[in-house]
Amino acid sequence: MNVPLAVLCWIAISTLLGIFFGYSSLELTTSTSIVALLLGLILAGVPLFLQRGKMRLQAPDRRQFVAFAISIFFLVFAVREFGQVIFVAKDEVRVISPNNLGDICLHLTQINYLASAPHFWPENPIFAFDKLRYPIGRFSRPETLSAEQRRQAISAIEEAPQRLRAAILGLSEEQLDTPYRSAGWTVRQLVHHMPDSHLNAYTRLKLALTEDEPALRGYDEKRWAELPEARTAPVDVSLDLLDALHGRWVLTLRALKPEDWQRKMKHAEMGPITVDTLIALYAWHGRHHTAHINGLRQREGWL
Repeated sequence: MNVPLAVLCWIAISTLLGIFFGYSSLELTTSTSIVALLLGLILAGVPLFLQRGKMRLQAPDRRQFVAFAISIFFLVFAVREFGQVIFVAKDEVRVISPNNLGDICLHLTQINYLASAPHFWPENPIFAFDKLRYPIGRFSRPETLSAEQRRQAISAIEEAPQRLRAAILGLSEEQLDTPYRSAGWTVRQLVHHMPDSHLNAYTRLKLALTEDEPALRGYDEKRWAELPEARTAPVDVSLDLLDALHGRWVLTLRALKPEDWQRKMKHAEMGPITVDTLIALYAWHGRHHTAHINGLRQREGWL
């Protein structure tokens, strides 16, 4: 087994391991990617190690040198051309070219989504998750809002508890324990997640209003959702909590002065954000999870 073949085996094995991690509960993260590369290197290098002493290094002849030079030239040319015609728009890979590049864009987009840890094969790789994971679209971050946009965001926050109640109305215990998508949270977990998340948002708002650019501590929402009470507790507990929480939240928001909307805080993941950004995010967040439940009901015929 020669070195070029070992390199190809390394790439192939690492790719297969990456796919395995991506579609497993481990997900394709920086850590699992490194593990895939290291395991691939070890497995591909074992035959070379076993053949040590039998291999003889030989200087390339003239034909091999010319073939290598031509390959490098075409590789540089291909990278340059693809770099000019391929671009990313949100989560889609697109081309600026009338030429037929085959389905390279589809493949690159699928790799991009795989790196985002999906656990199911999308109906359409180009638009994966638009229907299930992000039924109302991904959050579009604003830095400032107009007076009308603030009014709409506050109304969305005010209406969120009632919309969530309507979304789960009449569902059985078995239906509440149904994941909204493959390997996703159950309806019950979604309901309990809402006050968990919005309590943090309400606290962050209060910190931003009373401190100068406070640093906001993050929390592991996935692990919160796996705690026993989040998986099994009656949903009415969280619905009542959400009612009270949003009542206080809306009173706070409607009492803000014009300069308060631009007060800043340091979000653990998003960096510096304003109060405008915060309420836009959570106005979207409530609609986002309610749409998960309504989408599941529609797909399952629970209307």
